[in-house]
Amino acid sequence: MSTGSNRNDYDFGSPDAPRTGAPTPADIARAMSASPLPSDAAMSQSAGRRNRSERSGQPARMSRDERRAQKQGFTGPAPAREAAGQTTSVAAAVVPVAGGALFSEDRSMRHKKNALLTALLVVLGLFSLFVDGGFGGLFNPIEVFTCYGIWFQQTFAQLFDPTSAVSVNDILANHASYFRILSRAGVTAMTIICGAVLAVAGSLYQSAFRNPIASPSMLGVSSAIQLGDVIMVLVFDVAASMHLGQRYLICYGCVIVVMAALFGASRLMTGKHRPLNVINLLLCAMIITQIIGVIITYVTMFIFTLEQWEAYNRLSEALTVDLTGLGWLSLFVTCIIGLVPVILLRFRLNGLNFDDTEMRLLGIDASRLRLFALICGTILLMGVQVQMGTVAMLALVVPHISRMVFGAEFRKQFWGNILIGASLLVLCRIVVGFVPFIGTFLPISVVLNFLVLPFFVWMLATQQRGWEQ
Repeated sequence: MSTGSNRNDYDFGSPDAPRTGAPTPADIARAMSASPLPSDAAMSQSAGRRNRSERSGQPARMSRDERRAQKQGFTGPAPAREAAGQTTSVAAAVVPVAGGALFSEDRSMRHKKNALLTALLVVLGLFSLFVDGGFGGLFNPIEVFTCYGIWFQQTFAQLFDPTSAVSVNDILANHASYFRILSRAGVTAMTIICGAVLAVAGSLYQSAFRNPIASPSMLGVSSAIQLGDVIMVLVFDVAASMHLGQRYLICYGCVIVVMAALFGASRLMTGKHRPLNVINLLLCAMIITQIIGVIITYVTMFIFTLEQWEAYNRLSEALTVDLTGLGWLSLFVTCIIGLVPVILLRFRLNGLNFDDTEMRLLGIDASRLRLFALICGTILLMGVQVQMGTVAMLALVVPHISRMVFGAEFRKQFWGNILIGASLLVLCRIVVGFVPFIGTFLPISVVLNFLVLPFFVWMLATQQRGWEQ
């Protein structure tokens, strides 16, 4: 990279200070981010060409180096460093004329994209409130707003004046769909949260593995939760869906045990004092996932009765959403534990886009950062799958869309993942509300796969470069 001088004794620090040692990683990072400038030889040739043109009275033609320097905001002559006996740093030589304008334009464009996606999410969320889930129709908008008004009045009365509260029988006598409308609002809100969280988990996994086809199901989290549902049915039989507290304990416990076994086996294969090896981790995950899959298949085919299989399917596919206080509390806790560290370290997570050598030059521990991303993604997926079922396909596709729209910087695509993931899962919930399925509801995972697979095939067929750009 040419830096305005053909000598090798330039300094990465102050332009007046002589070079006293090897540049630090921070100096190298600043130098790599600086725009290249034309060399002294090229600028001297350009100056001679301008002098000859002035003597002949003809306008001087700009060379390629001069045009490049003018585009970068560098219009002055080459500094006389050789005569002064000084060197000039790469960062100090760049004149940031257009940098501020480009940054402002990029930020304005990003805000417009976020506003558009937010508007789309609001429209889909409002429309979802009017869908009569599972009955294939729409609520009357006037009835919906009336029921919400009654709910606010009831809540206010119970807090401040319990004697003015209206009985449930009186409400149902005039508004038969009162509880269905309120339930639909809770389902929509939980779907928005789960879609946003799952998309962030997928982005963390793909960044940690540096693999565009990585999904949260690769480490066996989905299989562990399904194993927990099998244990629930074996213990509580067809009444498994009534024991919600025990289900959260068993499912979360299975995930913790499987993850501990996975990372422990990977550490034994790699060595105690060596960094995290992604290949060993994936190999161990594949083995554990296959073992769990064999157990689940055997139990569901040879041990479960038809009623037990239906109870297991209702749990694993989340055909009924848990809107109790315990369900909201478990989702809230997992989101806080998984999202808050990601938000605090969103700038450092950009280092996952580099390889291990570049991360070491930047002073980042690659092994710890990848482990941090995998743990946070696992916690987020654990909280979502218990509520929404096996919807890991959303975590695979949404990060690709976000990278195409917002670029590879984690901070920018973080909010894109939240908005796109929430909008996509709400759209699937709307479709599910219009399609009754064999006396119950169509699993949301089926609708999700039906909607995103064509896009994924199109993206592969057209060789989109969302991961690299």
